[in-house]
Amino acid sequence: MDFDFYKLHTSGNDFILVNLLSHSDLAPDTFPGIARLACRRHTGIGANGIIFLTAGEQTAVRADFYDSRKSSVSCYDALTCAARYLFDSGMASDSKITLESCLGVSIVNVIDSRNFRVEIGTPQNADTGAIISPTPETDLFRNAGMLGRSLPVAPIRLSHDMTVVITEERKKSIRFLARELSDTKPNRTPVFVRTTSRDQCDLFTWRSAGIPDYSANAGGAVVAAVTSGFCDTEVTFYLRGHSFYAQWDTRKNSVFVTSPVEYVCSGSYYIDEGTG
Repeated sequence: MDFDFYKLHTSGNDFILVNLLSHSDLAPDTFPGIARLACRRHTGIGANGIIFLTAGEQTAVRADFYDSRKSSVSCYDALTCAARYLFDSGMASDSKITLESCLGVSIVNVIDSRNFRVEIGTPQNADTGAIISPTPETDLFRNAGMLGRSLPVAPIRLSHDMTVVITEERKKSIRFLARELSDTKPNRTPVFVRTTSRDQCDLFTWRSAGIPDYSANAGGAVVAAVTSGFCDTEVTFYLRGHSFYAQWDTRKNSVFVTSPVEYVCSGSYYIDEGTG
């Protein structure tokens, strides 16, 4: 069997998108196997994950996300990629795109033809589960020893668990620090923030396992930047030459992130029905 696809990415986090809204040639039970084969870098299309669009139960569109290991995953980067495709294809002409996924029913705001805004949610302390308040007085950071030095780290839960580090270290050193953090906290994503002003920061992330989620990582970064006292509640983060705009809405105590989405290519992919 074969299917048409589009490939999109946000800051290098790339996804294959398959639109099954107008036909149902692929059954849901084939999605994991297709994900494993199609996401392979050398023998497939190549991507971190795949998005299948089908008719939803609560909304017109449902998006299912899978990684290259055949696992269903939650990922806001994939959600915004799906939103851009729906907007460009004319399936969602409004400035608000509503779709369902394993993340629940989400509303993605269209900022312009390239940038899309999504609500990540209310931040929690990943150690205690307590709600984090958007004030510099919040006691969130603790010192952790890494590579013979002490650095302030913040345990943040926002879509997934992450360890956010405020640092002035160079990128080369950050790689070694990230590896050590991944070893000590294997279920948390290391996120490094280097502040340059009250509203601009450099963002470095480390992919320990599964699909990265740069939008959620930027959300965790703004929580750390605000509670550290270094930044205001609206920050532009720069990652791999792309910008993520993160806002911590103090009234709702919820984090919103605007991320850029670009197309890579499109085509048709053949898969042997007896494999996968």
